[in-house]
Amino acid sequence: MCLPNFIYLTFELVGTTLIGVSVLMVHERMKREHKIDEVVIEEINKERLVTIIGMALIIIGYIVQLLFRC
Repeated sequence: MCLPNFIYLTFELVGTTLIGVSVLMVHERMKREHKIDEVVIEEINKERLVTIIGMALIIIGYIVQLLFRC
């Protein structure tokens, strides 16, 4: 693999994962505040699942690109 491409992919993975982690942290804090109703908490739980799936797909995509690029 070309070094610049590897560096780019790594930075992209780390940056995107950090965004996902920050979303999960905000959702967790909102759930602990108890100032929101159950409907919002259910929606947060759904968004959490989608965020985790998205992060997993990003990591899988990174691995596939490392294996089959250049």
